[in-house]
Amino acid sequence: MRVHVDPKQLASAPKCLQDDKIGDLEEKIAKIDKTVFFGNGSPSVVTQLATQGQTIRALVWLVAATCAAVIGQVVFLIFRNAGT
Repeated sequence: MRVHVDPKQLASAPKCLQDDKIGDLEEKIAKIDKTVFFGNGSPSVVTQLATQGQTIRALVWLVAATCAAVIGQVVFLIFRNAGT
């Protein structure tokens, strides 16, 4: 951060400091945005979240299909044994 020290312009010094702080914050936000959307040597956070979401949905479907198959087998066994 730059510090503007000019005795003639002491009234405008706080504005200069604010401008510098705003500029620094804008740079930090740009760096965070770049990291979140493009990554920094690893997949970006957005990509990781999308991949995790797809994985979770696939696992939920797998569990649902397995439960349906187990319930189907139980019902089949009940009706098969009820007939004899």
